[in-house]
Amino acid sequence: MKPTLSVNTHEFATTLKRYMALSRRGPADIINRKAFFIARGACRLTPKADKAQIKTTLGRIIKKKTGARTLVLAKAADRDMSLAEAIIRARFYRAGLPQPSKEKIGELIEGLINSRMRSIAFLKSGWLPAIRSLDALVSNKRGAPALDKAAVQVGQPKGGATAAKEGWRVSATIYNAAQSRHDKRQALFNYARPALEEAVQNEVASMVKWMEERLRGDAHRAGIKTK
Repeated sequence: MKPTLSVNTHEFATTLKRYMALSRRGPADIINRKAFFIARGACRLTPKADKAQIKTTLGRIIKKKTGARTLVLAKAADRDMSLAEAIIRARFYRAGLPQPSKEKIGELIEGLINSRMRSIAFLKSGWLPAIRSLDALVSNKRGAPALDKAAVQVGQPKGGATAAKEGWRVSATIYNAAQSRHDKRQALFNYARPALEEAVQNEVASMVKWMEERLRGDAHRAGIKTK
């Protein structure tokens, strides 16, 4: 089973209870709306692929004297080389294949860069199933983070949502499981998790602002002066 993201939601849950006590909407309606907003926010905040940055990272020179593991695996510790070349040569070495020629290396490096590009963009797609699942349940989308048009789903859904229903215990779940089997860099946790945490905090701030405005308005209507 692929790992999914989880973040600390204690502050969000505490604020949500106070928010629900002031709102005229039903619990399931409120929770689905907030889950939808968070999924959209996380999608927008998940980093987009930056080819220039990826090229800079993979172009970093690995010095032969560092004894880097990639160089040892690549059987190329006799000279300096870029990180990208070291990764590629290591792959050939582990597979028991002859090392590629200098002419072939350039083509393989470009392929590695494009693969990293797809991997980062892939993370955004993991929020789309949750967004689409909750979209029909949220009639009032005012204030929702804008839909990120850069996120495109390819193949089977890589995430989802369980909508809240009215009852004794009301809860909703959104999840992103967009992680490749070969991803040893934990991109899902390094890039998508901070985006989810920020999206949750944005909703906490939004609820606090709404409550302050609502209570201030109630006080004014009651003839109570506020700052």
